[in-house]
Amino acid sequence: MNEDQLIDKYTSDRELLELITEATQDGLWDWDVTNNNVFFSTHWKKMIGYEDDEIENNFNEWLKRVHPDDVEKAMECVENYVNGRIDTYENVHRLQHKDGHWVWVLDRGKGKFVNGKVIRMVGFHTDITEQKDLEYQLELKVHDEIEKNKQKDDMLKQQSGLAQMGEMISMIAHQWRQPLASIASIAVTIKIKMALASFDTSNQKGLDEFMEYLNTEIDDIENLVQMLTSTIDDFRNFYKPDKEVAHITIESPIKKVLSILKPQIEQQIVEVSLEYLSTRTIDIYENEILQVILNIVKNALDNFKERDTQNPRIHIKTEDIFGKVIVSICDNGGGISEDIIGFIFDPYFSTKDNKNGTGLGLYMSKTIIEQHHKGKLSVQNKNDGVCFHIILEKQ
Repeated sequence: MNEDQLIDKYTSDRELLELITEATQDGLWDWDVTNNNVFFSTHWKKMIGYEDDEIENNFNEWLKRVHPDDVEKAMECVENYVNGRIDTYENVHRLQHKDGHWVWVLDRGKGKFVNGKVIRMVGFHTDITEQKDLEYQLELKVHDEIEKNKQKDDMLKQQSGLAQMGEMISMIAHQWRQPLASIASIAVTIKIKMALASFDTSNQKGLDEFMEYLNTEIDDIENLVQMLTSTIDDFRNFYKPDKEVAHITIESPIKKVLSILKPQIEQQIVEVSLEYLSTRTIDIYENEILQVILNIVKNALDNFKERDTQNPRIHIKTEDIFGKVIVSICDNGGGISEDIIGFIFDPYFSTKDNKNGTGLGLYMSKTIIEQHHKGKLSVQNKNDGVCFHIILEKQ
């Protein structure tokens, strides 16, 4: 069969194809590639608002109506198929309707090759505007929900920060109480000695003794002031809003947390045992990891106090396992009821009374570990207490 016979065969089948497309509500196109003539069915034209006699049968009638943003991709698909680089011709693009709006079409076709050359292509346009509109509405809803969740997370983060700040202020007051009392005691003692004339300043020896005493007391005051300053620096660094990545061992934030909580640990006579087995450095947001560890250890201390735990103990262990850094923080505070342990990472859920708990600490801790650090934070009851496990990937 020669080329002319093939063309005649395709032409004779056109009426049948038109009948089929009328039934399916698709628009038929039939492209004579050799002569660059295109037959557009009546329904093809109606799809974009035209009568049968308003559109000529040539390739440019289609091309000039393609949306400017879709022209390059549509033509690339045509050329790739005609040149045999792809086996199936199918693409989605927009055509301009007669009244100016855009119609989304799914364009599919098949060609007849003779000696490696496409001489004819037949295809269909399916109007998918309604589907695309639904997809767009869905995208808007998804975007809206994402924004709502982001705002919710931001609000929870802010509330958690304020709650932790309140706890920090309480701890600062606790740490400052003893140094301030000591400074006040020194000042009162100096006043009393001066009032009682404990030193005879009328002679050089008595004056020297008084000055030596003053210098000693002033040195003590300076040491106490330095302690107060150090406390402020610790808490100021803890609340730095920066998001700089630190390349350090996990031991570093643990030591800083224990330094911050040292007065409370000593006051409650809590035994803290440490196993620093991890030696790998990892990339972390140190202040965020500080918040997580502080929250877990502080919860253990509060639980000891609420339950009046005898011989309270906290065991912290770090390990390097299969390329991951694992931190385990365990206590002997009686554990968490199995009825609620599955909810402790939920926002606003707290095992403490309303006065002492916001229910945001563990929620934010899980967010920090799993979303910000792509790690894992889990909890389990073990022996006579509870264990929190932090898993961080080595970067």
